[in-house]
Amino acid sequence: MAFLVKPKRCLFILRAYPLEGGDLQEFFDQLLTFKAFDQCVSLLFLDRSVKLLDLASQGRPPKIQGLLDTLFFYDIDQVMVERESLQDHQLALDALSIPVTIIARSEWSLFIEEHDLVVAL
Repeated sequence: MAFLVKPKRCLFILRAYPLEGGDLQEFFDQLLTFKAFDQCVSLLFLDRSVKLLDLASQGRPPKIQGLLDTLFFYDIDQVMVERESLQDHQLALDALSIPVTIIARSEWSLFIEEHDLVVAL
């Protein structure tokens, strides 16, 4: 008899910027590991981390675009960005290096509750 296990809904929240050493790589490694085991994985950019998505950012780590591109290669279920974080950092949607879904600050607490596991950096 085979048992079907429902995939866990995992949310990774990125708030920090800039990140120290290998923190960003380690964060993405964790995210992709969950996806490799067929979990439903979402990523939420909050606060200063939205600057990682800014094509024109001066302090943007050189490897970041490759890491961001892996999100779509591994079919990450949702990539979200908080609207107010974009506004706080004067970023427009068309200035971002990857396609994202915008979420309002008032909505993300409900979004978090939809997940079985939350990992934040």
